Amino acid sequence: MRDVTRLSRVLPLLVLLLFPVLVRLPPWILGMRDSPIWANSGLALPGRGSLLPGLAGYIDINAGWTTQALGGAASHQWLAGGVPWWDAFSGVGMPLAAEMQSSALFLPYILLLAVPGGMTWLLLSLQWTAGIATLALLRGLGLGTRAALTGAVLFELSASFTWIGPPASLPAAFLPLFVLGIERAASGRGWRVIAAAVALSIYAGFPETAYLDGLLALLWALQLLVTRPSGARRRFAAEVVWGGLAGLLLAAPLLWPFFDLLRVSALGTRDVTHMADLTWPPQGLVQLLLPYALGLPAGLSSLDPSGTLPWLWGRSGGYLGVVLAMAAVLGGLRPGPARPLRLMLLTWVVLLLARSAGVPALGEWFRLVPFHDALQVFRYAGAAWSMPCCILAAYATVLPGRVCSTIAAGALIFVTAAVCAGVAWPLIRALPGGASYLVASLAFGLLSLGAGTLALSREGRAAGAVLLLEAALLGMMPLLAGPRRPVLDRPGIAFLRDHLGLQRMTTLGPFSPNYPALFGLASINYSYLPVPSVWSDYVGTALRPGAEPVMFSGTFPVDQPGQPTNAEVFRARSPAYAALGVRYVVTWPGANPFDPPVPPGPMQAVVLMPDTVLTGTLAATGQAVGSVAIVVGTFAGRASGPLDFTLCAGAECRSGTAPFDAAADNQPLEIALDATLVATEPLHWTLRQRAGVPGAVWRWPGSGGLSPHIVLHAPGRFAAKAVYTDTAMTIFELPDPAPYFSAAGCTIDPVSRTEVVARCDHPATLIRRELAMPGWLARVGGQTFEPARSGPLFQSVALPSGASRVTFQYRPPGMRWFMALFALGVLMVLPWPRRRPTPPVAEPGARR
Repeated sequence: MRDVTRLSRVLPLLVLLLFPVLVRLPPWILGMRDSPIWANSGLALPGRGSLLPGLAGYIDINAGWTTQALGGAASHQWLAGGVPWWDAFSGVGMPLAAEMQSSALFLPYILLLAVPGGMTWLLLSLQWTAGIATLALLRGLGLGTRAALTGAVLFELSASFTWIGPPASLPAAFLPLFVLGIERAASGRGWRVIAAAVALSIYAGFPETAYLDGLLALLWALQLLVTRPSGARRRFAAEVVWGGLAGLLLAAPLLWPFFDLLRVSALGTRDVTHMADLTWPPQGLVQLLLPYALGLPAGLSSLDPSGTLPWLWGRSGGYLGVVLAMAAVLGGLRPGPARPLRLMLLTWVVLLLARSAGVPALGEWFRLVPFHDALQVFRYAGAAWSMPCCILAAYATVLPGRVCSTIAAGALIFVTAAVCAGVAWPLIRALPGGASYLVASLAFGLLSLGAGTLALSREGRAAGAVLLLEAALLGMMPLLAGPRRPVLDRPGIAFLRDHLGLQRMTTLGPFSPNYPALFGLASINYSYLPVPSVWSDYVGTALRPGAEPVMFSGTFPVDQPGQPTNAEVFRARSPAYAALGVRYVVTWPGANPFDPPVPPGPMQAVVLMPDTVLTGTLAATGQAVGSVAIVVGTFAGRASGPLDFTLCAGAECRSGTAPFDAAADNQPLEIALDATLVATEPLHWTLRQRAGVPGAVWRWPGSGGLSPHIVLHAPGRFAAKAVYTDTAMTIFELPDPAPYFSAAGCTIDPVSRTEVVARCDHPATLIRRELAMPGWLARVGGQTFEPARSGPLFQSVALPSGASRVTFQYRPPGMRWFMALFALGVLMVLPWPRRRPTPPVAEPGARR
């Protein structure tokens, strides 16, 4: 009997652990991978494609740029024995933990990012946490094991985990734990659970999701408060408030630095945009019930000529599915126990969905919510409306109902789905293959509703089985978009790791923002929110006018006709990059940021056979010419041998040779001349390939017929040269980048980014090219002090004559205070032993 009882307790947990794994198993067997690094990093080498176009379960790019990249960098700092307060590898250094979205202090979950397949393990751990907490919650509400397990699996397979992904989904895992604590607080034993849920929701690192989830928890607490006997209300309210306060104190090491950073930071578009004005586009409403009517996540976006679909996927907040939606309606309206709670949850879901869809009459209630204008409700409220639906669906599997009402609910859901599909039809019709996705979705929805109507019309296991089957199939679909056995450009990463040292890099394409930090490579590109204003202002003035303050990617703003390209802006401001210590520029394979773009229009290739000699004339420019660039073709890298070029101004000629082996296909090849030539009169040129495998030269039509595109460069320009290329990236080296440490008249021996040995003949000033912010301390000769500011960005330290060892350390301002608050929170949740009352001592002669 004891073994049966133990099995009944363990079996539901095994189901919760295995279900998310089983959903992923078929794509894994097929070799598909769902890590965001393949879609978001720009480091994936060409390989076998996916079965279906789309993103493999992470429609928020922050899953890659923030959680995987910055969270992974934080996990490496933890495992190295440090606390990830500072990120030395993004921008010119920025606070890491205080950025909050990186989840840098989210222990122990964040450590999973340090193991192979870390993003998958992190997501699974969140699903398991959410499922176990939901199971405990539903059991506490009086539901049987089967119904409670159904609701728990539904939530761990919800869109918060199968679509949106981290970091937005990280706090969602603790919403059922929060509500569980509130339920237990009614009996005087839940405040520690509330404290844990609040603290973990904050450490998870996405305040919008945590706040919206907290609104649902607050509504749940108010409902319990109203229904409690009058004598128990004060104790219940005290339990909830005490638990919430303890949770906030436990999260002080994250909250204090975050709010301190906000004082000196930029928030980008959030500084000027009212998020309350943003809603789901009407065409996207169909996704709530038929998630793949518009294709897999972002799969058809590039085929939409109107540009609506990318915008729509950027607003998407998740899905339910037709059977879950029908079950939620039935679970809210059927008579039976806990009806006030169920009606409250159904009303909340309707209001929240109305707000996300922009329904004025219903959504206006949310205008009363504090900070409403700063919340992307349409995007990050998914857990706050999907968890109640999962709870209501669990009730629907055990509450008896009439067949006619069940059929009516199914018909209502299908009609709603059909109307939404009709609204989206003009968009779908314009997409190649779009109609097939809609037809398949409608057929699947109709079949699912039929099975769901039959199952929910009677009590039994069938209802739960239909709900879980729908959830599993919908959750598996995005994984079919994962690339099959992809390969990372590890040779390119290794080159940068071996040669970059303490210098920095920048990108004009591959190696997306924050990913260099994951590999320990310093890059001035970043995607941070918030970002120190002093650095974002510098980027917008010295490096890239028009750059978004919270994102400097190297590719934004997107190149527009008639506007300077990102490469042209970089070329004009390359000295400013070098002054920041930038040594390498990473571009797409074969792209050269130091050359003008390839001319538009029709072009024709001339194969350079051994007897082919090309000649032509260029107008006089008066400039000194040290090298030329010519657009060549290599036939996918097969061309080899020397390419000779001669340039003459009158009787004075200069020559140069470049190997085809170093050329990138269909890109400019630079040829250095043996001496400088001043172009004071018309220039005559000659081009031929002497030996090797023939290559080609591209020609464009001009006033004199077809001719190659030849660009003249001044002497010294050739100093910026390509030093590495492969099928994922080309790397250029800038001449004379500023050193990370420098001091006039001193010999500098860097030990690391935070330690240097300087030997000076006289007192000098050490410049450290790291962002100067409150919290930095320098130690020289036994004295500790705050470094001075050098220019608008960097740190400086006065050095005495002789040898000095200088060390730097960063700790967030106010660390003593927030660690004291954290200690107070720990004391509040410790299980203090209760003192037993001492029995009264009987007086002499008293009766016992």
